[in-house]
Amino acid sequence: MSNFDQTWSGVEPDDEIGGLEKAFTALARAIFNIWATKGKSNDPGELDKSSYFALAIVEDSGSMSVSDLSTRMGLDTSTVSRIVGQLYDLGFVEKEKDSKDGRVYKLKLAPAGEQVLHQACQAKKLLLEMVTRHWTTHDRRKMTDLMERMADSLRQVSQGELREISQLSQKDVLT
Repeated sequence: MSNFDQTWSGVEPDDEIGGLEKAFTALARAIFNIWATKGKSNDPGELDKSSYFALAIVEDSGSMSVSDLSTRMGLDTSTVSRIVGQLYDLGFVEKEKDSKDGRVYKLKLAPAGEQVLHQACQAKKLLLEMVTRHWTTHDRRKMTDLMERMADSLRQVSQGELREISQLSQKDVLT
C-alpha cells in the first residue's frame, strides 16, 4: 500500500475539504482569467505566463540547464527550448557552458530578466493592493500565513503521490 493509500484510504472529502477545493479552484480560475484577459501584447518585452514562469524558475535556481528547466516546468524540452530562445533573444537570460560538461549550457538570469521580474512583482503588488484594499491588515496577514503554509505543504507532496492522484482522477473521468 502506498503512502497515498495509507493516508487517504477511507477518507471521504468532507465539507471543509470540499470547500477548500472549491476555493482553491476559484482562485486558480480567477488568476487564469487575469492572464487570459491580459491577452497577447504587442510589446515584445512583455512576458506570457510560460516565459514568466521560466524566468522565475531560473531566478530561484540561480543556474540550470534547459533539460532541468523542462523538468521543473513539466513541459517537453522542445517547447522549453523555444521559450528559452525567446528569453535569450530579449536579453532576459544568459547562457554559459557548464564547467563539468562543455556540451551543456546553463541558463542564468540576465540583468534585463531581473528587471522584468521586478516589474512583474510590482504589478502583482498593485493588483493585490487593489483587490484587498477593503481588507484589514489582520486579514491580509492571515491570508499570507495560510498561503505560505499551503505552498509549503504542496512542496512536500512527492512526485509519486502526485502521479497516484493524477491516475485516480483519470479513472474517475473515464468511468
